[in-house]
Amino acid sequence: MLRDPANDFRIFRNNPAPTIDTPAQQATNANNEGAVLERQGNLEGALQKYQQALALNPNSQVIQDNVRNIRTRIANDRGLSAFNRGDFDAAAAAFRDALSHKPGDATLTENLRQAEAGREEGQRRASMQQGLNRLADILNSTQPAVTSGLDFDGSSRGTISGSSSGGLDFLPAEPAQQTGSRKRT
Repeated sequence: MLRDPANDFRIFRNNPAPTIDTPAQQATNANNEGAVLERQGNLEGALQKYQQALALNPNSQVIQDNVRNIRTRIANDRGLSAFNRGDFDAAAAAFRDALSHKPGDATLTENLRQAEAGREEGQRRASMQQGLNRLADILNSTQPAVTSGLDFDGSSRGTISGSSSGGLDFLPAEPAQQTGSRKRT
């Protein structure tokens, strides 16, 4: 059977031959999809696309940088979220993770420093609160013995130690009356 070259051309023109995607082209497509997802704020989806691209083209410096940068951004965002919740241990761990992807980065280093300072301040506050709680427990358990005979509300004002109430007055002292005469030296 003979073929008509004119018909073959029309068939090709109306139904172009399928393009063969090379791994490099597939990697570029996946990388571009990752960039779109990243701009949309879908960082986890972007990471998946970047990793897919890297698997197809492991020697691409651009794709390697994209994977590193998105991992850094995800870890930093996790650290910022933990920091804002007051979970300084989780924040410090996340910032360390971010620094492992981008060593020496000044912003990440400062974030880590602040998280560690927040953790130390939290530990100091917790320690102080524990001390105050122990003191309150001691005072509450010994309150009658400690406050016996002490007058904090003025109910036995003006009594003298050894009097019937035996109370000590802790109200502010009244100013002393000044006399008109002064001793000369």
